[in-house]
Amino acid sequence: MSATTMSLKPQTSNLSTAQAGYLRYLHSVLTRPLEDWSGFYTPRSQNANFAMRYQIAFASYAMAALATITPAYRRPYADALRTAIERMIDYATWRYWERTPGVPHEPTEGGYSPDPLAWGNVQYAGHLSTMLGLYAKLTDDRRYAEQGFVLEGGGHHFSHTHHDVATIIHQQMADNQCHGVSCEPGCVYLSCNNHSMSSNLLHDQLYDTNYAAVNGEWVAWLKQHMLAGMFPTLKHGLFNVVYMSEMKHALPVSFNFTDGWGIGLLAPFARELASDLYPRYRREVKRLKPNLAYVPSGPMTERMELSDRPLNTAFGYVAARELGDPATAEAIHNYAVARLGLGERDGQLACWEAARTLYVTALFALGSVDAVPGAGWSAIVLAPYRPDRFSEPSLDAVLLDGEVCGPLDADVIAANYDDDSSTLHLTITPRRSGQLTLRLANVTAIRAAQVNDQPTELQSADGCVSIGTLEAGVAVALALLCQ
Repeated sequence: MSATTMSLKPQTSNLSTAQAGYLRYLHSVLTRPLEDWSGFYTPRSQNANFAMRYQIAFASYAMAALATITPAYRRPYADALRTAIERMIDYATWRYWERTPGVPHEPTEGGYSPDPLAWGNVQYAGHLSTMLGLYAKLTDDRRYAEQGFVLEGGGHHFSHTHHDVATIIHQQMADNQCHGVSCEPGCVYLSCNNHSMSSNLLHDQLYDTNYAAVNGEWVAWLKQHMLAGMFPTLKHGLFNVVYMSEMKHALPVSFNFTDGWGIGLLAPFARELASDLYPRYRREVKRLKPNLAYVPSGPMTERMELSDRPLNTAFGYVAARELGDPATAEAIHNYAVARLGLGERDGQLACWEAARTLYVTALFALGSVDAVPGAGWSAIVLAPYRPDRFSEPSLDAVLLDGEVCGPLDADVIAANYDDDSSTLHLTITPRRSGQLTLRLANVTAIRAAQVNDQPTELQSADGCVSIGTLEAGVAVALALLCQ
């Protein structure tokens, strides 16, 4: 193959240094053997807000958001999401739902069911369905929809598919008077139902259903019943924390934790409402100095593991990023560096001094991703499903000295395919020295190549391209004219 001078479009997106550090940390924790829960916080109760399911889910959302930056390189993100799903369906994650038989989970026909996906329990089902949707959207792997999966443990064996999980959520939203889905029996939380809406929307994108049509019904209902400030005694707060469906009454109490989660992740589904409410939420953000800010938490809620300052602050970062408030986002990020230990250790970027390190770091990683409008959460739920992308040229794997390596060994900073010029743009920085080889997908031949802007002849065989021996930390930028 002869080298040819090419006029190529520039790359459209790149992982920042911080995002590469987040990727190394999140990938390292999520892809450990399933029996290894190191890196996760063990809560006093899986019924409270620090439960494993939330740590797994938000780490998954962060990984899916980071994946949008390098659309032509999916391997590490797919591996992390797949193992996260396997953790989510592990008995250790959902066993909290077991109750004494005879005490109904929901006031519906059938009564008690220990199956965490049978009805209600959107605190688990909504996250799992969203994760299943994100995995299929990222990989085009339909295993969880077609072959399904099994929840096993405690003598139970429950078979499900992505389809039935999403359908049950949609059915409840359509049928329930409030158009929300309960978490605990009879308790409908606004924050958790953001994930009912993401479940609906992702299933629609993938399978051409119309589940998200009911999302507007829930938003209209919450505008009438779940906004705080309806009572003169409530001078603070954004949302009534819970609607008690059997009593048909919204509890007029607000928490910074659920307010931040609520408004930040509501934005893609009701941006005008979230934007109108955001100035009120921002009043709860406390300034230590002009460029340092946090979202407080009360000592009682911390003792009960309902919230803590680092998590409240991290949700505040997501909200500020999603709703276009860069000054507040920067001040909160500065607080994370100064007070939560946000920094690199062995190349991994995390909030090391936050007790719930994974949970807090995942939120900062999620918020770090740009989208128009919004940030990482909007990027993953609103972006259209692109099945054509899976037949385009892409980077399948990075090899150093013949071994497939992950984020701890090599940074794939950019991976974008430009269809107009048939060019695959890659920027890779090995983190250890070695012979760099790239395994490509959907490429029959490379007609021309540039390496660091210089026309270069590259040797390829069996879908692999040898780049040469590189020193650790030396970046190589490639533009490959593909056939």
